[in-house]
Amino acid sequence: MRLLPSTRPGVFSLAFTLNRRYSSASSSPPQLHINASRLRNTISEVTALSQPAPLSNPPSGPTPTGTSLLPPTISLRHYLTTSLAIPPIIDDIGSLFLPLPSLRPSAPTIALGGPLDASPLPLLAALEVLRTLRDNDVPLNHQLILIGWSCTSGSRFPRALLGSSVWAGLLGVEEAWNLRETSGEMLGRRTVKACLRESGWLGDLQQSLHLAAYFEAAPSSSPYAEVGLATGTGAWRWLDVTVTGGDALAAASRCILAARDVGTWHSASEVSTGVFEAANKGFAGRVEEVKFSVWIRAPNSQTVGLMHEECTAIWKEVCDEEDAMVQKVVTVMDEAQERFAATAVEAVREAVEDTVPGVVVGGRVQASEAMGGDGVRNGGGGEEVKREGLVDGVVDAVNTARRGVPTGVVTVPERLGKEAW
Repeated sequence: MRLLPSTRPGVFSLAFTLNRRYSSASSSPPQLHINASRLRNTISEVTALSQPAPLSNPPSGPTPTGTSLLPPTISLRHYLTTSLAIPPIIDDIGSLFLPLPSLRPSAPTIALGGPLDASPLPLLAALEVLRTLRDNDVPLNHQLILIGWSCTSGSRFPRALLGSSVWAGLLGVEEAWNLRETSGEMLGRRTVKACLRESGWLGDLQQSLHLAAYFEAAPSSSPYAEVGLATGTGAWRWLDVTVTGGDALAAASRCILAARDVGTWHSASEVSTGVFEAANKGFAGRVEEVKFSVWIRAPNSQTVGLMHEECTAIWKEVCDEEDAMVQKVVTVMDEAQERFAATAVEAVREAVEDTVPGVVVGGRVQASEAMGGDGVRNGGGGEEVKREGLVDGVVDAVNTARRGVPTGVVTVPERLGKEAW
């Protein structure tokens, strides 16, 4: 499948290359058009879902942190389901499957997907593809399915990639159900299963869906203003750190800044903090306990381990100066790097190169080992070169790849804005 520039303003032509390994069209279809205006409107409508508004069926207690398992009336799940008017399939961890039927029900399924509780852009791009196919009555040899993965971000529960991990058999459903909210006692720290029931998204699909291929468009923090090709995912580690004693607030703040500096010492690496909790001791009080998260990412596990050691050493020095101590460091998740199947990467590369004449994707010149594609070189013949490298974020595609599904990912820099989608 490839996108071609159209002569009509704001519209792209969608063509299907039938000799591609993962083509799903049964015969040469007419030239199709993705309606860019409709996609823009869709993005605006879904963005409005995240705005504060009275809920007709609010969850008990305050609205939870993050967007995992919100009530159907304001959820992306509800929007996708009603937009396609396809009976949804919901598994026992709340992931959403919307299938577009094919002429051959027994043929392997091809999936387009993305997270339900992070940036909605990957799913909205996939939604527009399915809309276009259905609007034009394109017959398919393979069932095409949109997958919305449940609880990817790790913002509400103490694990990322929850839905795809259960689907891939990397995490038992009972263990996933028993995880509790991380946002403090005021929410009652409900379990995943309780939140699934309350939100109305507890399904009963127990048999895992078999996929022949999986494709995802992933937002990227790359500084380069180019769409890229991912050859795999890097390694990362999620730590929960507790600092106590002395001026714990000052110590924890300095620890976070020092850890961020560690991320700059290594190529294509980063250290960041997404959760910070401290008790309110009043304007003149002294906080004696602080908890914060640390996310360490790098191209490989060896570098992640080295960065962890460097952070630990610096934190001890900082806390000694503040008469505090690092009481506890818990490794919540430790993910190794993963390479995508060469067949899927090649399919995506060919699609990108077919999109614009004269474009060469970096892997044919010099594949990059760094996130963001630092190793890309000119093609030697004056061709424009697109960047190739590792995904620089948390994506469910890593679990489809670990399940053995040929997986392809295109990265879209966030700095390009919604127009890039």
